[in-house]
Amino acid sequence: MEFLSTINSFRTQALKPSTIRTAFRKTGMIPYNPKIVLDRLPEAQQATRNETEKDSNLSDEFEPSTPPPILSSSPVTPETVRSLKRKSNQLLQYMEENNLSPTFQRHMRVFAKGSIAQAHDGAQAVEDLHQTTAAQKARQARQNASKHSLQKGGVLYASKARAMVKEKQALSEAQQILSTQRALTQLLKAEETKRERLRKALCKEIRKYSRERAKAEKEKAKTLRQLEEIERAEKEADRRVEIM
Repeated sequence: MEFLSTINSFRTQALKPSTIRTAFRKTGMIPYNPKIVLDRLPEAQQATRNETEKDSNLSDEFEPSTPPPILSSSPVTPETVRSLKRKSNQLLQYMEENNLSPTFQRHMRVFAKGSIAQAHDGAQAVEDLHQTTAAQKARQARQNASKHSLQKGGVLYASKARAMVKEKQALSEAQQILSTQRALTQLLKAEETKRERLRKALCKEIRKYSRERAKAEKEKAKTLRQLEEIERAEKEADRRVEIM
């Protein structure tokens, strides 16, 4: 499990384009040049012969050492899945070499298998916990990045801030509409007052004209009566003159 969790990072570090191109060039693959490898064969063969002679000399001088025991007298608690598998294999090998009872070996194999399975589950749980914790930290960082401190304390979320801005804009627009309506009402009222004043002035002028016209009609009628009386008087005077 540990190897599988880290293999991607190892692959990314090892299989770089520059490393692959260098390996192809040094082995004569790209560009194709077999002489690079063929020239090194004599040196490699000579080094192999020297190593073989050295090993034979050492084997003549020293006796082979006794292999270390499978189980150490100071056991170490396995802390990883890999170390647990290694310790389990050592125990199983020890049981086989010392001819322990088949029943005990069978129980130990079941126990080792269950322990390794539980270790795998625990390692996976730890990995999941690390991933969950990392995701929570990233989410918390994003949330903290979308918060702004208020002047009087507290936290203002970006969504709430946008809602407040929209509400403020709507309130400002409503106030502008109300102000425009008030101005229009005042303008209409002023126009109505002006029309009322003009109507009153016109009515006053009409009444004045009517009075003056009536007065003129009376004066005209009076003048006509006076003219008629003068005309009758003149006729009466002419008639008297004729009689005389």
